[in-house]
Amino acid sequence: MEMFCLEVQKFTDQGFAHVGYMNALFYTSEDADAYYKIHNKHMRGITQGYQDSHSDEDPDSHLRYVIRKYDNEICNVTPFDPRDAPTTSATGINSFPDLPRAPRPDYVRLPFAKWLRNLRSDDDDGYVYLFGEVEDFLNDVDMTCITNDYDTWECFCENELPDFEMWSDGKKQAAANTYFEWRYGRGGRQLSPKYFLKRYFF
Repeated sequence: MEMFCLEVQKFTDQGFAHVGYMNALFYTSEDADAYYKIHNKHMRGITQGYQDSHSDEDPDSHLRYVIRKYDNEICNVTPFDPRDAPTTSATGINSFPDLPRAPRPDYVRLPFAKWLRNLRSDDDDGYVYLFGEVEDFLNDVDMTCITNDYDTWECFCENELPDFEMWSDGKKQAAANTYFEWRYGRGGRQLSPKYFLKRYFF
């Protein structure tokens, strides 16, 4: 899957010089821009600036940020929020959080039924979603009969998933992630209760 990162540059008397790459990854360039805007409210967004997707120079730090396609660069610049850095397993594998973290300030929650319809592929050949476990769940379990917009996962589960306790932990996690993605926007799965401890990589 194609990912994006933020290159950090600093203005010098010879122009902008490379500082490093932020230790954070993004699923889309829009996510990278949104993350920048959340933490730089005094600046305009990256995509509002220049065609080559870099921010304006910050007048205080003299830094600017450039959206790049991630190509296994060494990412050693601390994220805007240090808590957004990846966690590292005992085997040395980095697990990056979904950024920006949910709930996103610009997320507009649709009724569940409409949200679901919007995920249908253009050729109506199933559902398409960025996160594979959500896409697989929606294509495996019929959710089209749901007409209520439940305020809690517990109510959703109790009323719409009667066989939930008989499912595997992986399927339970996919169901919970689906609800939280609808409830809080992309990245909402990080707020899900944990039934399946293995991190999804799609």
